[in-house]
Amino acid sequence: MGVKVPRPHPGGSAHDDRLAHHHVRRQAVADYPNDLGKAKRAGTAWRLEDTDYDDSGEFRERLTALAAEEWADKVEAIVIGNWGGAYESAPPIGLLAELLPRFTSLKALFLGEMTYEECEISWIVHTDITPLLEALPRLETLTVRGASGLGLKPLRHEHLREFTIESGGLPAEVVRAVGECDLPALTHLELWLGTGNYGGDADVDDLAPILNGTRLPALTSLGLRDSEIADQVAAALAGALWWPGCAGWTCRWACSPTRAPPRCWPASR
Repeated sequence: MGVKVPRPHPGGSAHDDRLAHHHVRRQAVADYPNDLGKAKRAGTAWRLEDTDYDDSGEFRERLTALAAEEWADKVEAIVIGNWGGAYESAPPIGLLAELLPRFTSLKALFLGEMTYEECEISWIVHTDITPLLEALPRLETLTVRGASGLGLKPLRHEHLREFTIESGGLPAEVVRAVGECDLPALTHLELWLGTGNYGGDADVDDLAPILNGTRLPALTSLGLRDSEIADQVAAALAGALWWPGCAGWTCRWACSPTRAPPRCWPASR
């Protein structure tokens, strides 16, 4: 059985629950093309998916159509749900890297926005997402859900401010690659480390490049979440709070059953 993303809260929509923590939650979320008649063109986060769930080609068709809209240059946020057989095939990164730059105002991207009714988080298949970041040099927020097959190569990105990877288990090589990226504008980093049962094999040594802060000079919010090595992470954090911005930083704690937050825990939470 895979790791599950929580159900929507009673009285709220699925989008309210799934996007509550994300940049796009600040905008109305509309499905493309179903909501064309009732959603504003600008100021809307447009959501794309393959409604057949298996790879029928519908996702590619919808993405191509949205990129061809005359108002595509006004779109600031895109949410990508099931791209078609997400439990067995990776998103079409080549097509995304080709078409997303047409959205010249794009600031936020959510890749893999699915609840466990659609595809459990540990089953969502990915590939190397480096081409996306290279194709979108002005992107400010990137959230990726799922980490099976996920890859990332170290790169420099001048404008990325929020980077989140949600997973049942985050591979060590991805954690190391994040730490080796130069992200001078990044203020929020969130990694769901997960468990070894789902590929989460990172240890505190893999986190060291992140915790030393050298390549993340603007970081003020760090989330190391859902980790089975939370005690070790807590100990490593206790000796790493020296970033230039740490006087007012916040930290989302990787829940530890035995260790309290470090004594240098920031007052502003």
